Amino acid sequence: GEYVLMQNVPNPFVQKTSISFVLPGESEGALRIFDAAGRLLAEHKGWYPRGRSNVDFDLKNQSSGLLYYELTTSWGVLSRKMILSGN
Repeated sequence: GEYVLMQNVPNPFVQKTSISFVLPGESEGALRIFDAAGRLLAEHKGWYPRGRSNVDFDLKNQSSGLLYYELTTSWGVLSRKMILSGN
């Protein structure tokens, strides 16, 4: 089975973005977004099915710049970078 965290769409983005991932089996998981200083900006926890899932985020009132996002499941932690453009 595949365990993949995909690049957010669109990237760079203004306020709203979508993050997809693929799980080899169903699992509880958490998708978190952090700023460059490591502060948690958003989090989505849930029970996700095997295969591809998609989570939408609305980051209004956040400063633009480089952000990090990570997926945590029983298969481990995956992370990527994204860019928030002027809000």
